[in-house]
Amino acid sequence: MLIQKLSEAYYNEIIFSIDDDLNFEKYFEVISKHNKLYQEVQKINLELDNYSSLYTVVQKSILNKYKEKTPPSLNNLDFLLSNIHNSVLDLTTELDELNTQYKLSFKDVIIWTEGMLLMLKLRSKMNEGQFTIIRDVFPLDNLENLSENSWVDITLANMTNFFKYYFSKSTDLTEIKETVDFEKWKKYFQSLIQKVIKKEGF
Repeated sequence: MLIQKLSEAYYNEIIFSIDDDLNFEKYFEVISKHNKLYQEVQKINLELDNYSSLYTVVQKSILNKYKEKTPPSLNNLDFLLSNIHNSVLDLTTELDELNTQYKLSFKDVIIWTEGMLLMLKLRSKMNEGQFTIIRDVFPLDNLENLSENSWVDITLANMTNFFKYYFSKSTDLTEIKETVDFEKWKKYFQSLIQKVIKKEGF
């Protein structure tokens, strides 16, 4: 914002730049935290799906028993149903708390990514066209617009396409099909930053 205001005030006569190396360790911590929260949310959603299926099966078994003229013993099915119900309530509470943390962490992702992109722009002296291309690699829309994929999944796919289009002859990074290992994401990210700074074909 400060750079934008100064540029407007001096009619873009001032050239801003950064010469020091960029350090993104704190940025990586923010992204890693967000990704871990995403995985935890997905894990609980899966558990809830499993409990929901089990609840349906047990409930159906109980109903079938009561259809008989002389209902046999429930064989603790009612106890099992009650436990499933309590487990679902506990997981739902935990999921609500995680979703709150997840959304807050995404706000941090947006803030830190905006800062990272600005530093990269100043460090590499990108023009506006180049900056727009790089910015599109890191979506900064609302969390609800990210579909079912995590932010790390989407940016990894974007980085892969970016390398294929701009650096297909110079990059030795192999295609990543899984994003469980966050170190792989960092490797792609660091390579992208260095290539942009060195202007290797971009």
